[in-house]
Amino acid sequence: IFFKDFTVGVSHTMTVLLTNVSFSFNSFKLLPLEDSIRDFFYIKYTPSGRMSAGLSTSITITFTPQLNQDIDTYLPILSETGKINIALKCTCKKALVSVEEGHLGFGDVIFGEQ
Repeated sequence: IFFKDFTVGVSHTMTVLLTNVSFSFNSFKLLPLEDSIRDFFYIKYTPSGRMSAGLSTSITITFTPQLNQDIDTYLPILSETGKINIALKCTCKKALVSVEEGHLGFGDVIFGEQ
């Protein structure tokens, strides 16, 4: 799950489709997110109960950033076959600085200063 170039205070929504690819019945439960990012996300889904092989269910994730910093974590899910961590990355807008000339002149700089 990747939210790219987010703006602070603006909500971004994404729907993820989870499919049971095991060869038998399976169920899953969403585990809580980390405390430091829990307030930034609203997760909406209807518990599907036991899912036959091949069935899918959707999870809607709404991300409302409150800080201008990147988030690199995971969405923890517990299923009958074990724990699953789905990557959850959110990156803020960044500036890419480029220079057309190969040489930059900063003029006179006092030794030891930047």
